[in-house]
Amino acid sequence: MKAFIFDFDGVIVDSERHWITLGDDVFFPSIVPGWTRADGARMMGLGVESSHEFLTREYGLRMPFSEFSRRLEECVDVVYGERAKPLPGLDVLLAYLARNNIPIGIASSSKRRWIEKALERLGLRHHFRTIRSGDDVGDRTKPHPDVYLLAAGDLGAEPATCVVIEDSTNGVAAAKAAGMTCIALRTDVNGEQDLSQADTLVTQLDAVPDILTRFAPRS
Repeated sequence: MKAFIFDFDGVIVDSERHWITLGDDVFFPSIVPGWTRADGARMMGLGVESSHEFLTREYGLRMPFSEFSRRLEECVDVVYGERAKPLPGLDVLLAYLARNNIPIGIASSSKRRWIEKALERLGLRHHFRTIRSGDDVGDRTKPHPDVYLLAAGDLGAEPATCVVIEDSTNGVAAAKAAGMTCIALRTDVNGEQDLSQADTLVTQLDAVPDILTRFAPRS
C-alpha cells in the first residue's frame, strides 16, 4: 500500500444521516412527488450535476439545474457548517496512517467547498495531502473512476497500490473501476447500499488498521 484514499460523506463525517433528514425527508419530496428514502439511496455517492441528471431522467424533474443547485445549497450550510461530526474511530485510523507515513487523500463526488467547510470546522484539514471533488470531474463523478485516479496521481501512487474506504454502491464501483483495493464501511444509514464488490467490509473505522496490516508494507 502506497496511499490511502477516503470517500468523504458517510466515511469521514456523518453527513449522510443529515442528508437523509434534510434531503430525503424535506428537500427532495418538495421537488419530486412521492419521494422516499429508498429513492434517495439510489443517488448515494452521486455529485450535484449527476444527481440533477438522474432526477431528470428517472423522475421527470423539470427544474433547471441552476434552481436545483441553489436550493440544494440551502441544505449544505446546515449539513456541513453545523451538524456533520467525525465518524467514530476516525481518529484511530488517521493516527495509524500517520504513524506509518502513509499519504492520505480524499476523493468525493461532493463539491470541494462543502468538504473544506466541514474539515476546517472540525480541525481535520491538515491530515489530507490532497482533496479531489466533484468539481474536478464534471459529470464523471462516481461510479466513474476519475476522481480516484486524480487523487492517486496527486499522492504519487499507482492505482493498484492504493487502498480506498467507501460506503456506497457508486463509490465502491468507482474505486474498483480505478483498479484499487476497496474497504467498504457498513453503517446504520447505508443498509440499502450494495457493497458486495468491495474487497472486504468493516462496521467501524477503528477496525481498518488491522486490515491494513495484511497488505504488503510500502517499499
